[in-house]
Amino acid sequence: MDGITGENIHEEIVTVCAENIKDSGIPTTSIFIISNYDPSVGEFDKLMDAIFKTLPQNKKEALLYSIPPLSHQVIKEKKKWLMRRAYRVSVLSATGTAIPIPMLDLCVDLPILQFEIRFYMKEFSLTEDKINHTCDKLKIEDQKLLSKLPHYQSLLV
Repeated sequence: MDGITGENIHEEIVTVCAENIKDSGIPTTSIFIISNYDPSVGEFDKLMDAIFKTLPQNKKEALLYSIPPLSHQVIKEKKKWLMRRAYRVSVLSATGTAIPIPMLDLCVDLPILQFEIRFYMKEFSLTEDKINHTCDKLKIEDQKLLSKLPHYQSLLV
């Protein structure tokens, strides 16, 4: 090898970027090297953490609902926001049971529950098309991946 490693290239890119933006007032701690092809390469988790810390709540929520679960940081944030959403949905569901009409609670709860399950599956890329895409990308059979998710099929009904 010629002595060039991923670490050397990473440091050189950060140095060049820092030199190019030094007069702009942007701190060099705000430089994150990421890969467009593979989120596990580079500092994607650090970038997402920095973004989540600086965004206001409504923009953070919009961002989380618009991006797939690309990293551990994104998955943790999505889980946190979906837990908050579950609380709000449960309050909505409770209003249906407050009106004393027979079977109204069932008519309210079932569509809400069905919608929310599908929404959560979509947020974590657990839809059938996303799983097929992941299997194609990883070059594994979908049944092998689905065997790791034992309750997945029951949610597709």
